[in-house]
Amino acid sequence: MKVEFVNLDEETVRKAETYLPLAEKYGICKILAQGCVEKVEEDAQSLVPMPERWQESLMGKRMVLMYALVGVYLKLVDVQELYATPPSFSFSVRQYDQFSQVFSQLERLKRSKDDELRSIAYALLADYKDFERVLNTEIANILYGKNDVCKRIFSMIAMQTQPEALQSAMEELKKVSSELESQQKAHAKIVGRAGKGA
Repeated sequence: MKVEFVNLDEETVRKAETYLPLAEKYGICKILAQGCVEKVEEDAQSLVPMPERWQESLMGKRMVLMYALVGVYLKLVDVQELYATPPSFSFSVRQYDQFSQVFSQLERLKRSKDDELRSIAYALLADYKDFERVLNTEIANILYGKNDVCKRIFSMIAMQTQPEALQSAMEELKKVSSELESQQKAHAKIVGRAGKGA
C-alpha cells in the first residue's frame, strides 16, 4: 500500500512549539518511556525457569519520538490523551509512516531564506533533541530497575522454589536445629562430668 506522506506547510511551522519546559518534558517522558521497553523473548525450552529480562523496543521508541514531534511540537496530532488522568498514548504505525518525512523537512527548513522559519526550525529541532535525551535517560532508568541483577537473582530463586518445598525445607531446618541443640546439651553434660572427675 502506497504511503501518502504529510508535507509541512509554513503556517504549521510558525505555530509550532519551539521549547517545552523541563518539567513538562520530564513528565511526558515518564509516561512515554513505558512504551519504549519490551520483554526479551526467552528460550521456551530452557530447563530452568528464568525471570523476565527487558530491552529497549526500537519500534516503540521510534513511534514515541514521532508522536512527540508531530503531536507535542507541531500539533498535527491530538495529544490531549497524554494529559488525561490516567494518561494514554495512541499512535498507529500508519500514522508514523505518513509523518516519517517531517523530520527531514524541518532539517531542510534550517537552510530556508526566511529568517523566521529558519530560526523556528533550529529552535524546534534543538529542543526536540533535548527531549530525546531525556527520554533516553528515562528508558535507561526503567531498564536498570527491571533488569537489576539482585532482583533477578531473587526472582530466579523464588521461581525455582515451590512454596511446598520451601515449607518442607523450613521444617527440616527446625528439626535439625533442635537435634543439634540436644546434642550440644548432651556434650556439655559429658564434658561437665569429665571435668568433675578430674
